[in-house]
Amino acid sequence: MVLPFKEQFVEPILAGTKILTIREDQHERWKEGRVIHMATGVRTKNYRQFHQSVCTGIELVSIIPEACRLEVGKIIGENVDWKPLSGASKSDFAISDGFQNEQAFFAYWKEVLEKKFDFMFCGRVIHWTAKRYNP
Repeated sequence: MVLPFKEQFVEPILAGTKILTIREDQHERWKEGRVIHMATGVRTKNYRQFHQSVCTGIELVSIIPEACRLEVGKIIGENVDWKPLSGASKSDFAISDGFQNEQAFFAYWKEVLEKKFDFMFCGRVIHWTAKRYNP
């Protein structure tokens, strides 16, 4: 499946520093084993697939930028085990998502959510490596 990215994330993905992405995925289309066609310019004449990988797993995520709060959830049966990230884990997650640091990560999410008139984001983390934040 095609997974669109902004141009700013191409180099970090190719360099192996961006190893996950966060998406709404309301219909839960992303599952372990799906092929990921990473591309920019999706649905335009500038479409360019720059990398291909495989989804190695999914985690849930909750982001509240104003409070700099980040939680990663693991689905266990019909329940979710939420793990708040702090300190080095929160910083590591932000860098793994392609940002310079956690301040840039939260600033990005604050801007995204302000456009939606929302204060919180809940979605899914799509992984293409073995690293997890709520193992």
